[in-house]
Amino acid sequence: MPGILLAAAKYDDIRIVVDVSGSMKKTDPLNLRIPALKLLNGLIPNGSRAGVRTFGRYVNMTVKWGRVDDAWRKRADRGADQIHSNGLFTNIEKALARVSQGWEKSDPDTRRNIILLTDGKVDISRDSEKNKLSRENILTDSIQKLKLVSVKVHAVALSKNTDEVLLKRIALETGGSFEIAETAQQLQKLFFKMFERATKPDSVRLEDNQFVIDKSIKEMTLLIFRQPGSKHTLLYPPESNAISAGKPGNSVWRSDDGYDLITIKKPGNYALSIKAREEYLHPESLIATVRLEAPDGTGQDIIMEQSSVGWTANIKTFQNGIYQALIHINGETATGKNIQLNLGKFPLLGVYREAVVKEPDPAVKEIELVAEITEDTGTIDQPDWILTAIIVGLANFGLILGGFVAWFIWRRKKSAPELTLEDEGVNA
Repeated sequence: MPGILLAAAKYDDIRIVVDVSGSMKKTDPLNLRIPALKLLNGLIPNGSRAGVRTFGRYVNMTVKWGRVDDAWRKRADRGADQIHSNGLFTNIEKALARVSQGWEKSDPDTRRNIILLTDGKVDISRDSEKNKLSRENILTDSIQKLKLVSVKVHAVALSKNTDEVLLKRIALETGGSFEIAETAQQLQKLFFKMFERATKPDSVRLEDNQFVIDKSIKEMTLLIFRQPGSKHTLLYPPESNAISAGKPGNSVWRSDDGYDLITIKKPGNYALSIKAREEYLHPESLIATVRLEAPDGTGQDIIMEQSSVGWTANIKTFQNGIYQALIHINGETATGKNIQLNLGKFPLLGVYREAVVKEPDPAVKEIELVAEITEDTGTIDQPDWILTAIIVGLANFGLILGGFVAWFIWRRKKSAPELTLEDEGVNA
């Protein structure tokens, strides 16, 4: 199964502009621009800046320019669903001018790229002379302005009837690239190719459906292009069960017609230990099972490992919010009675934040939970007595709680984009 792994390299500013003229009803009747744009939304690295506009006679803001994060991607996916084919003309000159707003001067620390998708020629009026003038303006004025602020244009033509000469000149002179999609079905792979040229992501080799990732990597993205009717993608990590769209574990899946885009983030870890108090339970008889419920309601069984003092497991959290550990134990009391105890739910604070610097592993804290079992019946008389059989150690609770507060304050301060581009509206 073909695939490639991606990683963010440096600061990117990507502007996407999509033709919505009426001719698209013929060249893209199934509106395959939508899943192709959603693929691109998922590929753009976190921390980049990006925005999407559509154009016909007018140029409209579809996704407001801003910092790329999960919230931006949700807005971008909603914006992609608004792609249509109702525009009257094909105003490429105005599209390039509007999409490049805010790039008044060059910035050596930023890679600036425009991805342009069109199926036609310059068409702003029924007057052919006005169309010729607009085309000439692009070749002289528009290209020069883009070059002065180091913008590369990557053009995709979705028709053999497009103005190939014009698009090739734009791409060549700005140091970008040009591609023709023979069919709308090729858009996804071409959009990926454009993204690859624009951002130059780090990658690793995929051989025999296997790849190796260094432990220092904090996040990775796997893109799988699937043939129609192919089986669902499964990933087999070396030290855990297979993950899939239905059982994602600490991964995030974006799937659409023809592809799976899988992002795996390094998780905020807990160490959980359960051991018997020898005066109440025989340690060697203890059997513990744990189910972890995430803040979004999904659950997973935790694999516990037996040791000389009880049962232990590492718990990975990959969402912000409160997790619940549901603990159940079997064992034999000091008086020889077999018991089964449902200990209820214990809260864990899950935090995910993008690491800025590598920090040492925090120290482990243990929280002791004490209870008592009656001698005469071996049963539980009061709910509080349930807590007498075990010690549950939840690592890093205090440190992660503090980290969550710091992360929340930092996130609030950083939530506003550094630059806002005005929304022109429908008739801008």
